[in-house]
Amino acid sequence: MLVTVLVLMTMGTITMAIIGTLAVAGGLDPEYRELRYPKPDGYRFEGWRIQGTRTMCVDPRGGPPVDWSLLDMAVDVVATWQAAAPSLPLTVNGICKSAGGNAEADGKIRWEHMSDLWGEARNLSSTSGNIVLSPDVPPSWDCVRNLLLHETGHVLGLGHQSDDMPSVMNRAGCTHEITLVDVSAVRYLYEGRTKK
Repeated sequence: MLVTVLVLMTMGTITMAIIGTLAVAGGLDPEYRELRYPKPDGYRFEGWRIQGTRTMCVDPRGGPPVDWSLLDMAVDVVATWQAAAPSLPLTVNGICKSAGGNAEADGKIRWEHMSDLWGEARNLSSTSGNIVLSPDVPPSWDCVRNLLLHETGHVLGLGHQSDDMPSVMNRAGCTHEITLVDVSAVRYLYEGRTKK
């Protein structure tokens, strides 16, 4: 028998409603388990999810003159996605060797001037991906953080969403934070499949 459970979770000033399906004794075939988190209606995915563990390093060279660290922001962004999906296989492991640090990684987060974009995820697959941010973006923590949340979403396998869907994955610039539909999507990809 399946029972739907609603849990309210508070993270800072944001309260999120989490709906999950629990298996209760009796009524289930022991060889089959339901998805704990169903696919969100209308949500677009890139067509993959990270296989194994993915590491990213940060190359802070060429960024705007600000008083915050791109490395600190990248660690915060991955922690935000992991708050939604604790088993998310993504870590930021430091400053890239190519930028004078000691981190080797599967992908990089770096700055690059782009003529018409503020951010872009490149070379995406289940085993690789890089994130490029433009130093020409409005130099505020919130704007760059939301762009990095968006581009990290692509690395995780999330696609662009329609502008009428409140999602960090729509193309509305740097105005959206992670919403409940994004939480549902990343849980579907990384927490939703249970294996015996």
